[in-house]
Amino acid sequence: MIRSSHLRYLTDSFMVKLWSEYLNHLKSAPQSSLQQYTSVFVISQLLPLCDAIYDESAPGILSELLQTKFGILLRYRGNFHVASSDEDVAHI
Repeated sequence: MIRSSHLRYLTDSFMVKLWSEYLNHLKSAPQSSLQQYTSVFVISQLLPLCDAIYDESAPGILSELLQTKFGILLRYRGNFHVASSDEDVAHI
């Protein structure tokens, strides 16, 4: 049923709007280690997972949104290690 063109358009539009608002929030958030870790998680793991789950047959709507409108956030893709002075953790 969701594959119907009208419903598909509505769900695609909603998905793009929702993620646009969230990515805009990430883009405009003040720089901090928390913001960096959140961005790394969202851009490198959550967004690709949501993209694949949303449409297994043709993933890419969210990746395309990221590349076309939020290119500044691409630096967090695949960046699994963010340098921080708070990284020293005691090992027990």
